[in-house]
Amino acid sequence: ATPTFAQVDALEPNDLPIQAAPISAPLFLSDLALAQTGGASGDVDRFALVLATGEQVAIRLLDPGSSSLDPLLLVADASGVVLASAEGDAGSRFPALFFTAPRAGTYQVIATGAGDATATGAHAQVGPYALALERIPEDPAEPNETRAQAHPRPALPFELRSRLDPRDVDWYAFPVAPGVTYAARIAAEAALRGRIRLAAFDANGGQLAVSTGGATRHAGLQFTAAGGALAYLAVTGVGDTAFAGQHDLSAPYALSCVE
Repeated sequence: ATPTFAQVDALEPNDLPIQAAPISAPLFLSDLALAQTGGASGDVDRFALVLATGEQVAIRLLDPGSSSLDPLLLVADASGVVLASAEGDAGSRFPALFFTAPRAGTYQVIATGAGDATATGAHAQVGPYALALERIPEDPAEPNETRAQAHPRPALPFELRSRLDPRDVDWYAFPVAPGVTYAARIAAEAALRGRIRLAAFDANGGQLAVSTGGATRHAGLQFTAAGGALAYLAVTGVGDTAFAGQHDLSAPYALSCVE
């Protein structure tokens, strides 16, 4: 007989917080599914993930191949309060999110159907999926939250990999020459595009340029150095116009700058 999704998913039952299946990173689990429940409510899959304070993880729901599932991905704390959520976008129905633990503890990673924002099974989605989990390395440039703490880059061109955490701003300093035009950009995963803000500043803190870029574009900018031996790049979340850390974004990124 053809197995049902419930028979394929060996981690069932994991619908309730007390039933959450323990997981740790790095991880790839295939043969998971939101199953036929036989009742009025849809299936909810919960996983228990222990994180240290400030630990950042990438969580992805993946299509194992031609799945019709339209899933919703949630992260909740031990009391069930949803702290982060992600849906698919125009490129894929399968979501990804990046989460930084505000405190040490056990968190719930929840896969459910689209529209079920409170993870009560209020959906009719059925179908297979895979779960991938990855730890994002700590930012070696920290602390660099202010211009005075800017991480020095000794020469151009440069490219680096780093990460933003909620309320975090990353500043970088590098040498420039008057009259020379420079280009900088941030590369990020599709789920993060349009959510990262980049700006360039002169040696006195005057803003020279700010990034543009929508949900399908990288954040980038160009500026011409007017004077002084140094310029600065600052990375933050969209909406933080004052570069004061007023955002809740968790985001690994790659930053590059060239003449």
